[in-house]
Amino acid sequence: MFQQLAIDILNQCTISGAAKILRISWDQARHIMELAVKRGLNRKTKEPISYLEVDEKSVLKGHDYFTVVYNFDKGTVKYVVHDRKNDSLKAYFDNLSFEFKF
Repeated sequence: MFQQLAIDILNQCTISGAAKILRISWDQARHIMELAVKRGLNRKTKEPISYLEVDEKSVLKGHDYFTVVYNFDKGTVKYVVHDRKNDSLKAYFDNLSFEFKF
């Protein structure tokens, strides 16, 4: 039950803010978040994507970028990588099953 509460708070706050509210360390809050993400990824099923969206996001005002792949129809994130290089996006497409490629 504590992890569920922590995840709900993490969905609304930064990791630091959630850690303060929960009275745990930043590392403990991050670990709870990582476990939740792993559980979520394990539950995901492979399904065809009709419309795919690829976007680059910058972090703050620096030159630190993420590439994000979305399932446009469902509004879900399918892939995130910490850069904006073609090879990183190619890695996503290379890992798709044959039946999901064009």
